[in-house]
Amino acid sequence: MWSVDAWVLVRPAAAFQWLAAQPLSTGLRVAVRRPLLLTFVMGCIVSLAAAGTLTARLVGPPMLYWAFIPIAEILALAAIVRRRGRLPFAALIDGFFAGHAAWLLLLIAIGGLLAFSPPALWWTILTRVSLVGLALVVVWSAYVDFCFFRHVVGAGRGAALRDVVVHRAITWLVVFSIFATQELTPWGLYREVAEAIAEILR
Repeated sequence: MWSVDAWVLVRPAAAFQWLAAQPLSTGLRVAVRRPLLLTFVMGCIVSLAAAGTLTARLVGPPMLYWAFIPIAEILALAAIVRRRGRLPFAALIDGFFAGHAAWLLLLIAIGGLLAFSPPALWWTILTRVSLVGLALVVVWSAYVDFCFFRHVVGAGRGAALRDVVVHRAITWLVVFSIFATQELTPWGLYREVAEAIAEILR
């Protein structure tokens, strides 16, 4: 029997249809378990990159300061589904983050590469090797999210596609603004994006 996360990874439409038909649990534990897993994996990557091993001292702090990523995703999800009261919001959060398996696998792969590669190769790994995996994950995870909005939230095809675009736009704008920009203005954000793209294309 596959886990829900693994099923969503390989057959998102069927998995989300099944999930939507189940008597779903709710509550704080349900809402936070998968977002916490995401932050835990990110903390582990920092620990592996910094020390080549996993220690609570190195995993804990990154979990806290990378928590803004799942928080941004949850806020974007709330903005999209606030008028669609089909399911409890805790269940929607849990279902949405069940679709993050591709991202988790990519993060684990990057963390492993960084842990076992000399620091001189890290920039190449992050700006060359990882981009291939990133492109695949971006496309596949967009389809997974489309299936989530279609079958769990109950949106039509056009609305589900719009929800994916809006969710990505809100989340990535917030994350990039916090993570990469020194000047939180439209021009500052544009300049940082342009510089990042130019660096990658070198």
